[in-house]
Amino acid sequence: MADNFEESLDKISNLDLDDFQKKVDSVRKIEVKAILKKLEDAGRTDNEIYKNLSVVKDIDFNEYQKALDSVKKMGIGLKKDKLIVNKQKNINSSKTIFISYSHEDSKYLKRLNVHLKPLERQGLVELWDDTRIKVGDKWEEEILKALNRSAIAILIISADFLASDFIIENELAPLLEKASSNGTQILPIILKKSRFEREKTLSQFQALNSPNAPILSMTEHEQEVLWDKLAERIEELVAN
Repeated sequence: MADNFEESLDKISNLDLDDFQKKVDSVRKIEVKAILKKLEDAGRTDNEIYKNLSVVKDIDFNEYQKALDSVKKMGIGLKKDKLIVNKQKNINSSKTIFISYSHEDSKYLKRLNVHLKPLERQGLVELWDDTRIKVGDKWEEEILKALNRSAIAILIISADFLASDFIIENELAPLLEKASSNGTQILPIILKKSRFEREKTLSQFQALNSPNAPILSMTEHEQEVLWDKLAERIEELVAN
């Protein structure tokens, strides 16, 4: 019973009570039982109207209205202006994270996304990598838009990453420019042994792990600890 009550309160707290009141008023005007009888006589008990009306046929709407009025007085439900503010707040507080990686390393992208998913679910971040591009989208345009709105960039570093002309020219160059002009946070994570330390434009950014201790050299547990450390670092950044 307590769980049901808490669940009901949670649902009510996210309702626009003005809209909900309109729905209640519209149903009250309907002769529910009379309509159900007509549908039964016509043998149309399998349609959506019959199913929906069956749910409310035994409701005492006078008592229901009293309960709804009580909820309004408690101030639990949301009004339209609050809904708009809260929605805008979520949009503004969410920070886009651009993930740059070589397709040769895509299995590690999946693991990274697993660790960052809770932050995305909470609305703290918007994760973006090229797997988000839909069929028919102009991919260069989509990448550029994501780059422009990114506040944080994760670079999954490997020899394949550094060998990719596309990454270096179309992703890394704009990110480095944004880091210089707009303060975009660059977070390299060393996946495989590479010339990262000798790439001056990249090695100026502190990698999460040592180039001498790439992810590929770690046990599964050590890898998970590192992914979690990265998620924690991002949490700190988005909190500021």
